[in-house]
Amino acid sequence: MRWNPLQTIGTGVGIEIRGADLAVAVVRSRWAGVTVLASTTIPNFRARPAVEWGREYEEFLQAHRLGELPATVALPRPEVIVRLLSLPAAAGAELASAVEFQIDSLHPYGEDSVYFGYAPLERPAAPGADAAGLPVAVVIAAREVVEGYADLFAEAGVRLRGMTVAAAGFYGAPRLLRRRTPEPFLLADRSNGRFELYGESATRPLLSAAFEAATMSFERAVTVAAAELRLPEDAPLPLVVSGDGEENPAALPAEQVLGSPLQAPASFDLKRDATAFVTAVAAACPRWGWHLNLLPKARRARPGGQRADQA
Repeated sequence: MRWNPLQTIGTGVGIEIRGADLAVAVVRSRWAGVTVLASTTIPNFRARPAVEWGREYEEFLQAHRLGELPATVALPRPEVIVRLLSLPAAAGAELASAVEFQIDSLHPYGEDSVYFGYAPLERPAAPGADAAGLPVAVVIAAREVVEGYADLFAEAGVRLRGMTVAAAGFYGAPRLLRRRTPEPFLLADRSNGRFELYGESATRPLLSAAFEAATMSFERAVTVAAAELRLPEDAPLPLVVSGDGEENPAALPAEQVLGSPLQAPASFDLKRDATAFVTAVAAACPRWGWHLNLLPKARRARPGGQRADQA
């Protein structure tokens, strides 16, 4: 991904649906880097009236003079399907058709009952890599999931620019903040008795999975993911741990892999707020993520409160 300063200017709101809570981060990106303008957590949104927590969100935006800035939401990983396709290099010219041809075989839902998005990725550097052709990330969600969240946020008065997944942000943020393809790494985001794993390596451009702690131990899941990424067994594991839970002394600091914001409020914690942060970065600079948006175009808001179908 070439460095283009014109693609690094923007302001974005990222909302992570994190169990019963909403984690919110706002970033401003400029040529020199990314600044975290504000962050907050809206608790227990599922059990409260939408207008109540929607008012809290609106007051948060107004307190930081963010006006009508629409947000991008990262859907919970267990509620989406993430797949990596390896397509013939010649498919690049007709990528949409090549992906659509395989969609029905990638999910268990009925025909025409899903929304999906896709993005071509960088080719792995190592010979004999899994994605020897054109690696393409595909994200699929049931229509009822996307529409259900869209209706809920609309009821709360929260304007949405898009819906994505955390993996899209974890792919784009290091390339924007560090201005290069990251070294192989595995990131484990822990919360609410489950953990999401995201990783990249020289042989595999993407790994994304979610596990329940009740069915698989954290250590076992990390071991399996490292094997999938073909990380060297005789080298230290490049593991980053974010989210909730105890500190892991063997883990790398999140800043070492994702990059550091230039400035951030004292209340902001990159380890805790990594998903909301990278989602906000993807919202501010969409060319540095996967260009992925599961929200139907007619439901996407623009700055100033307009929806796409009203423009």
